[in-house]
Amino acid sequence: MSLKGITPQDFENLLHEAGFSHCGSSGNLKIAVAVSGGADSLALTFLLKAWVQNHGGQLVALTVDHGLRLQSTQEAKHLQELLQVQGVEHHILTWQGEKPSTALQEKAREKRYDLLKAWCLEQGYQFLFLGHHQGDQSETYCMRLRQNSGLLGLACMRALSKYQTLTLVRPFLGVTKDQLQETLKQLKIEWVEDPSNQNTAFERVFWRKTLEKTTLSLELYQRVRKAYESWIMRYLEAYAQVSDFGYVHLDREAFSQLPESFQGVLLSFLLQAYGVGRYPLSSHSLKGLLEKIRSPNFSAVTAQGMRISRNKKDLMIIREYRAIQDEKEVLGKPFIWDKRFLIIPPKNLRGVIKCIGEKGWLQLLNINPALKNLDLPRAVLWSLPSLWIEDGKKVHPSLNAIVENLQPMNGLCEDKMFVFKSKRPF
Repeated sequence: MSLKGITPQDFENLLHEAGFSHCGSSGNLKIAVAVSGGADSLALTFLLKAWVQNHGGQLVALTVDHGLRLQSTQEAKHLQELLQVQGVEHHILTWQGEKPSTALQEKAREKRYDLLKAWCLEQGYQFLFLGHHQGDQSETYCMRLRQNSGLLGLACMRALSKYQTLTLVRPFLGVTKDQLQETLKQLKIEWVEDPSNQNTAFERVFWRKTLEKTTLSLELYQRVRKAYESWIMRYLEAYAQVSDFGYVHLDREAFSQLPESFQGVLLSFLLQAYGVGRYPLSSHSLKGLLEKIRSPNFSAVTAQGMRISRNKKDLMIIREYRAIQDEKEVLGKPFIWDKRFLIIPPKNLRGVIKCIGEKGWLQLLNINPALKNLDLPRAVLWSLPSLWIEDGKKVHPSLNAIVENLQPMNGLCEDKMFVFKSKRPF
């Protein structure tokens, strides 16, 4: 039986199965697609091009040049020429600064997402399409299984996920790489293979080689995750206070009455939604965390960069400001800070973005005592981003660096130097 490529109608069906919905006029759609030059992302780009021609909208292709190989910049420019000849707008996003010496693939992947999401949010794009396919999903499953992941983690990548106002779409999770290559062959489009994809020293490549020609079905895990998350939404509406600033108050009494498995699922979801961990906690780590929280002497514990503490009524889950190490120099371009905030600075502004912290907050109060009236927990305020500028020999946080949601409060922040958009998963 000959291998069948993906037709425009097949692609339409895949979008429907993924839950992709273009509400309102399609002509207003702004769609970005991440493209590396490999078969999966190129097939996605050309199928999207045909879809946009039929339905309307604006399509742009984005390539991240990590600068990790000597040929990467030239390859990105060659890809740009190919796509522009085919009538696809294309931009190259460059990873600037020092590169890590350890966990290279993992950190490069995180940086790629940061650059892609920041560009889309700044430019007002509603959708970012990603070319992950069935093989990628199987590799992710094996990696998480080895790490003793729980049920939510073993459901792996979602076909549709939200990041602030941006929707990430993965329509190929049920499609094989062979099908995508056949699609390009029929379109007479050549693709490239990244040499690092053959290096079995990387764990993902090891599983790729091990699972070659093997198909894993994750449908059961995904159904379980969907059922759990539906319950979580109802539970949070009834028994929690959820803030746009990334903290949660859970009713302690209601939480204590949940079965242990449901306590674990709820905590795992909230820590991944508001914390900075890329993946859910392992079953072993989650069990240890619950044991500490249920202890009669429990006062506070940290997990995935979040501080879980209690008072008489609530369990509080707040970003641990002392764990924030992200300090980024402002260079006039948008970027994501602490994996939680999109920062859009004016081009002529310079300084360093880091968390306000306890000392910085005291400096701000000395400048403007009225800030003490802000209705937010102090630990939350200390974890917010701030622009630190040098004034002679003194470095201090600037009042002009504000959080969008704080602006209306008491008219304290008149100069809107930044737009901070907090991560909110639901």
